[in-house]
Amino acid sequence: MLPTVQVAWAPQSGSPEPSHTHANPGAAHDPSPDRELSLPKLATQGEKDGERSGPAGASAEGKHSGGLPSVMEGSKKKVARTANFNSDVQQYMNISHFEQLMLTFQQHVNEDGSTGFDIDKFREVFGRILGGNLSFDQMTMLFMKIDANSDGTVDWDEFSTYMMTGAMEGDDMHDVFDERIRKLFNSPHKDMIKRIDFIQKERKYISVSREGTVCLWAPNLRLQRLINTKDFIPRLSWVSDAVFMHDQSKLVLVTDDRQLCIYDVLSIKPRLVAVLSELEFNPLCLAYAGHYDEEKDIILFGDDGGYVNVLTFTRKFFLENTTDSEASRQLTPSKLSKRDSLRKNNMSFYRRKMHNDWVNKVQYYQEMNAFVSCSPENTNSLIIGDLERSKQVRRVNVPKGIKCFDFCRRPSFLVTGGADKIIRLWNPYVLSKPAGSLHGHNAVIVNMLVNHEVGHIISLSDDKVIKVWNARTLNCLQTLMDKIPHRPENIISAMHFDSKNGQLITGSSKLEAWPLYRSLKHTVARSHDTGLVAAMFNENFHQVVSGCQNGTVSIWDLASGDKIFQFHNAHGKFEITAMCFDQSRRRLITGSRDDVVKIWNFNNGQILRKMNKTVPIETTDVIYVEMGSNRYIIAVGWDRKLHIYIDDPDADDGDPVRVLNGGGSGAHRG
Repeated sequence: MLPTVQVAWAPQSGSPEPSHTHANPGAAHDPSPDRELSLPKLATQGEKDGERSGPAGASAEGKHSGGLPSVMEGSKKKVARTANFNSDVQQYMNISHFEQLMLTFQQHVNEDGSTGFDIDKFREVFGRILGGNLSFDQMTMLFMKIDANSDGTVDWDEFSTYMMTGAMEGDDMHDVFDERIRKLFNSPHKDMIKRIDFIQKERKYISVSREGTVCLWAPNLRLQRLINTKDFIPRLSWVSDAVFMHDQSKLVLVTDDRQLCIYDVLSIKPRLVAVLSELEFNPLCLAYAGHYDEEKDIILFGDDGGYVNVLTFTRKFFLENTTDSEASRQLTPSKLSKRDSLRKNNMSFYRRKMHNDWVNKVQYYQEMNAFVSCSPENTNSLIIGDLERSKQVRRVNVPKGIKCFDFCRRPSFLVTGGADKIIRLWNPYVLSKPAGSLHGHNAVIVNMLVNHEVGHIISLSDDKVIKVWNARTLNCLQTLMDKIPHRPENIISAMHFDSKNGQLITGSSKLEAWPLYRSLKHTVARSHDTGLVAAMFNENFHQVVSGCQNGTVSIWDLASGDKIFQFHNAHGKFEITAMCFDQSRRRLITGSRDDVVKIWNFNNGQILRKMNKTVPIETTDVIYVEMGSNRYIIAVGWDRKLHIYIDDPDADDGDPVRVLNGGGSGAHRG
C-alpha cells in the first residue's frame, strides 16, 4: 500500500473550469421570444483597444516525452498565462467578432450534412476573424477545451457556452458532499419511501413510504415515532405521493385507490382530518402552495388522466375539522365543485386538462405566480399555467418527455430531466429553446433538487447516480454512486436536501445521509486518501491528472495547484491499477482489477467507452498505440495476455479485436 500523499502548492494564477455543456446563453436573459440567439455582453472595439497591453498570448509549450516538465522561471509566466487562456481569448474579442463567428457557425455545413467545425476549420475561421491575435497553440488548446465530448467538432452552442462560463474562476471545484462519512440508517419502512421532508419548527425529519408508514426522525436520524395510516383506513391502497403542509402542520397523501387523505401526525393522538374520495383518475403527484393569498391555501395534484387538480381551502377548514366525526371528513369532487362550495365547506375543487399522458410532477412557484407540471409525452412535456382558468398556458415539447423539474432562483431557471438523460435549463419566460443543457447521466433522470443558497443543481438518475452541478457555470462538481443494493426495488425512490443541517437525505426502504463538507478550502491540499497509482502531466491543458487506489481521479492545474475536477469510483468497488492518455491527450484510459478497461473524458468524468477483457484479472498497464491510420488500446495483466482493442467510437461492442497469449520461456512473467 502506498502512503497517503499531501501536496503543498504555491499558487500563481487561476485556471478556467472545464466546460462540458451545450447552451444558448442568451435564452436565459433575452426578454424577446423571437430571438434565436443573443450574445454575451462585450466591450466595444475601441474599449478593447484601449485595454490592450503587450503582445498576444504566449504559445503553449511543446510536447514532452514523459513525466513532469522542468518549469524554469521564464516558462512559469507562460504556464500561468495559458492556464487562464480563456480570459486572453475574450481580451481579443469584441461584439463584431462574436457576430461574425455566429454567422459562420450557422452557415457552415459539412459534407455529411452535420454542423460544427473540426480542428482545422476551427483554426482557419478563428485565425481569419481574430486577425492572428491567437497563436496556433492557443487555438488548438481552445478547441480541445470546448470539445468536451471529444467528438472532434465544435458548434456555436458549445463555443458560446464556454465563453460565458469558462472564464469564471472556480472557487467551488471541490467535492460538495463528503462520501467518507455518509451513513445508512435502518427504518421500519417495508416498501419504497415516496417522500422525505424536514419539519423546521419541530426539528424532525418525516418520511412516508408506499405501504402507508409514516416515520418521524430526530436530526441525527434516530427514529422517534411510527404511524401506520392503515390504522385509520384499513383498506388504504399504495401511497403515490405525500406532502407536508408546514404552516398547517398536516400531512397530505394521495393513494392508488383514488383518494386524497389529510392527517394530523404531530398531535399526541394522530388522526385523520379529511378524505377526498371518488376521484375520476388515480392521483400520482402532490404539491402545496401555502399562503396562496391572504385567505386561502392550495393543494395541487396531478393524475394519470393528464389533469392538474386544484383543491382550495380557507384557514377555517382545519379549525372546524378538529374532531373525528365522519361527516366532517368525507368529501367528493362533485360536492366541492359547486360554485358556493368554498363558502359552505371552506374548500373547493376544480381541475384542468393539461396533458395527454400521466402527470409526473406538479408544483406551484410563487416567484412565477404559476404552477408547473410535466409529463412523459413528446408534446406538452412541460406546462406553465396560471391558476386562473381563463388564462392560457405556455408549453415545452421535449423528446421522450420530462419526468422531473425544479426551479432555480439565482440564476432564474427551470431545470428539467427525463428519459433522454439530458438536463435542460429553461428561461421560464422564453420557452422557444432551452437556455442550456447538461450531459453526463447514463440513465433516465428521475429526480431534481436545487440548493438555492449556493446555486447547485442535484440530479438523480435511475441507476442510483447523483450528480451535483453549478447552476451558474454549468459545471459538474461531483458524482455520487450508491453501490448498496436496496429492496424491494434497487432504486433511490426519494431525495431531500436539508440546507439547515447541511446534508442530502436519500431514501429507498432505508434512509441514507450524505453530509456536506464542513470546510471547503485548505491551505494544504490533500490530494488523495489512498495510495497513488499514477500522476501524469498533460501538456495540452497544462494539467496534472492523478488516480488512486480507491478509484478517485483528480485533475489539477499545474500553475495554481487548484483541484479543477474530481470524480470517484471509476471502476466501482475495484481499484484503479493503470492509467494513460490517448494520442490526442484529451481522453483518459484506466484499467482495474475487474475485467473492464474504460475511456473517459477526464474534464467532466463522463465514460466514453467500456472495453471488456476475457478474464477478470488485474490490468497492470495500458498503452495507446497509433499504427498508420489505425489506433489501438493495448492492455496487459497478470493473465500474461495482451488484449488489443481498436479505438473506434462507433464500435457496438467493447470486445478485443485480438488476444495474444504470452508463451515461451520468460514471456510475460512480470
